[in-house]
Amino acid sequence: MTLVLDRMPLRAERLGEIITQADAFDAWWLRLLGGGRAMATLVSAALQIGQMAGMYWKDVYKFPRPVQVYPAIAPVLATPPHPSYPSNHSLQSHLIARGAAEVFRRAGAAKAMPPEFLDGIAGRAAENREVAGVHYPCDSRAGEELARKLWPLLMSLPGFQAALKKAAEELGTLKPGGLPLAPAVTKAPAKPKAAKKAPKKGGP
Repeated sequence: MTLVLDRMPLRAERLGEIITQADAFDAWWLRLLGGGRAMATLVSAALQIGQMAGMYWKDVYKFPRPVQVYPAIAPVLATPPHPSYPSNHSLQSHLIARGAAEVFRRAGAAKAMPPEFLDGIAGRAAENREVAGVHYPCDSRAGEELARKLWPLLMSLPGFQAALKKAAEELGTLKPGGLPLAPAVTKAPAKPKAAKKAPKKGGP
């Protein structure tokens, strides 16, 4: 609890991030990764798988939330109605980070989004939940460890491999500052119709 209290001075600085990550976690990640539909599918898969795995272990440990132990922690978010350990935001973030790192590696763009950078982003997202007062640091560490153990299982799934491949191919179609071009957009534009001549003054 002392560690959670130590995070409180960061609330004003990170409040915007905290609220965005609570309300639209998938959109927040996709803005960072800049992907299209295939990347969105990977992010969604990581969120759903992380949610299911995390909820299983939350039910096993039934660990109380910080506000249940010390109400004066006064979280800046509504405390979720399920147990604290492990942190689903941490688990989901680290799964997304691993998936994105693999996509960028396959697309030959690992220097643009190195694994260390993505891992740091995932760690910050997890820490933001501690700053908000709804998680302990041990929750974040457990989520990261669970992501590490789940990753080989995901990589063994043919469907997940296919999703990684598609996301890497999609990333290769990106242009600086733009989204992947849809097939219809890549075709040559139709020639504009000839403009009608204005009628002469004095009638047709």
